[in-house]
Amino acid sequence: MVSKLLREMGIVPETCVLKKERKFLSATDVEEVRELKRQGVKQKHIALTFGVSQSEISRILRGSRHHTGTRPPPLSDETVRLIRQLYAQKGPGNKVTLKLLSEWYNRNISTIRAIVKFDIYKDVSAEARDES
Repeated sequence: MVSKLLREMGIVPETCVLKKERKFLSATDVEEVRELKRQGVKQKHIALTFGVSQSEISRILRGSRHHTGTRPPPLSDETVRLIRQLYAQKGPGNKVTLKLLSEWYNRNISTIRAIVKFDIYKDVSAEARDES
């Protein structure tokens, strides 16, 4: 393997995590990563501990990777319409961003983006349906 050869030649230090050697973290690992950060441990040290990159640790801490626990329940049609309306009103006086919507509705930014682009919840129309 190339990474072993590079290490043996002294080109890549032992502490460096090469792309081929990266691993996926379990839900328990992710919780431990978050706890270490709460204790003030630097991201680069956490990354070395778990054998992943610092950027992966950053994504975990931002919440854009490794959501633990059960999936949130599906959004109601009403909520999907509201998300689309709030984002559509975006303008100079309106500061509703994808990030803000993701925080309000406890969803990933990519999920909110997919909702406003009609990539998911395609069957939910822009206007409320008349139930009568």
